[in-house]
Amino acid sequence: MEVSIEKHKFLCVEYPGVVHDEEKMLKTLGGEDTISQVFKTKGQRLELRYRPDDIYCKPTCANKYSTASLLLKVRRVKKDSRLQSSGHTEYEYSGDVIGIVDGVYKFTNLADFQYLPMSSVMSDSGCRSLRDDLSLDRIRPLSWIKKSNPLHLPPTIFSRIDSPSDYYYRDGITSNLISRESASDPNSITAFRRRRPHFTHIVMFETPEIPTTPHQQAVRKVNRRKKIADLLEKVAEKFKERPIWTRMALAMNMDYTAQYLKTILPAVAYYMLTGPWRRVWIRFGYDPRTEPGAKIYQVVDFRIKDKQLSQNLGINIKRSSTGCKLPNMMTKAQTTVPKIKQSELRTGDFSGISEGQSQAEKETECTEKDGWCRQHTTEMIRKIIFDHLSHAVRKQQTLDDASTSSHRTEQEPVPGTSSSLADESTNRKGLDDFMGDEEVDEEDLNTEEEEMMEEDSSDEEEEETMEDG
Repeated sequence: MEVSIEKHKFLCVEYPGVVHDEEKMLKTLGGEDTISQVFKTKGQRLELRYRPDDIYCKPTCANKYSTASLLLKVRRVKKDSRLQSSGHTEYEYSGDVIGIVDGVYKFTNLADFQYLPMSSVMSDSGCRSLRDDLSLDRIRPLSWIKKSNPLHLPPTIFSRIDSPSDYYYRDGITSNLISRESASDPNSITAFRRRRPHFTHIVMFETPEIPTTPHQQAVRKVNRRKKIADLLEKVAEKFKERPIWTRMALAMNMDYTAQYLKTILPAVAYYMLTGPWRRVWIRFGYDPRTEPGAKIYQVVDFRIKDKQLSQNLGINIKRSSTGCKLPNMMTKAQTTVPKIKQSELRTGDFSGISEGQSQAEKETECTEKDGWCRQHTTEMIRKIIFDHLSHAVRKQQTLDDASTSSHRTEQEPVPGTSSSLADESTNRKGLDDFMGDEEVDEEDLNTEEEEMMEEDSSDEEEEETMEDG
C-alpha cells in the first residue's frame, strides 16, 4: 500500500496543558509574531507564561529537539445506522499524511520561582494582589506618586538553574561537593566541587624555566583510556608541524571535540597563561621567548567595544543564554563577520601578517606586552583587523542588497564585490614593521586559570562516557 506524503515541513510544540481556547494558548507563548521569530532564530528558546498579563510572571522555556515524525490527519465518520446490525455505534476511519515534522519544542524545565506581591486583608483574613496598584498602565493622579508605597522590586532570577533533579530525599546526593568550611572562600554562596586536576604545566611569561616533559600522572591518565591514547600520536604530530596551538584550533583541524583534548594536551604541551602567547598550548621544550620566529603565533585579542557599532554589524554584545552554537569561522578570519564581540586570533591568521616574520631577525628583545614586535604595535594590528572587518561587512551588505533586488539578473556583476581594502598596501607595509597584541584583562586571567584547574560539571559526564566506551 502506497501512501503519498506532502513535502510540507512542520514544527511541533508540546504544550504543557489542555487547550480549550487557541487564542489564549498563543497569547501565553507570546503571540504568533514571537513564535515565528523563535522558529526562525537558531538556538532560541520558546517561552511560556501562564499569566501573560502579569509582569511578575516568570516563564518556563522549551528547547528544540530534532525529530523524524509525520503529521497525520485522521477522519472519523459515523456509519449509517440503518446498515449496522448491532446496537452500538460504528465509525469509519480514514487518514492522510499532511507533512513531515522535523523539530519539536519540549517544555522539560521548571519555571523560576514566582513573585506575587500581596497585602493582607483584615476583613476576611485573606490577601489582596498589589499588581494593579504597582502597575503604570494608566495615568495616575499626583497623589498616587506622592504616596509612600513598597517598591516590590524582585531580582531578575531566583534560581540559577531550571533543570529538575531527582532528589527523592536520598543521602549522599551532594557527595561530589565539598563543605563550605573546607572551601577557600567560606563566604561564597555557590556550590563547591572537588577539584579534579589535569596535571597541566601552567607557565607564566616571567617563569624562568619551561617544562620539557609532562607530568607522569598526565601520561597515565591518557593511557588509561584506549580511545584517547590512540589520538595522542595524532596530536603530537600536529605539534611537530607547528609548536604552538590553541585548543579550539586543534579541535577544528582534527575534527575532535575539545573534551578529548582536555585530557590529551597536558601530555604533549604546556600552557602559557600570560604574555603575548597567553592562553595557548606550547610544545614541551619550545620556548617562544627565545625564538624570534614565534612572532606569528602571538595572540591578538580583538574586541568590538562600541555598542552601536556592534548592533550595526549584527554582533551580539553578550553571549546568548539559549545555548546556541556558533558556526566555525576559524579558517575565514578575513572574509567573515564574527558572531561575537571578542575574538582571539593568531597573527598568522591574516594574509600579510605572516610576512612580518621575515623581519624577526631584526628584533633582539622579547617583552611581555609586545613580544618580538616593536612598540606601539597594538594600534596597527587593531586597525588592520578593523579594516578587514569593515570590508567584509560592506561585501556582505552588498550581496544581501543584490539578492533582494527583483530586477537584477544573474549575469549582472554585483557592485563592490571585486573591491579590495582601501589601505591594503599601507597595511602590508606596516606589517613588515609592526606586529603585536593586546593586554589581557586580569578578570579573564582569573577565569582562565580556574578553567585550567578544574572542569565544569558537564566535563565529568563526558569523561564517564569516554571511560565506558
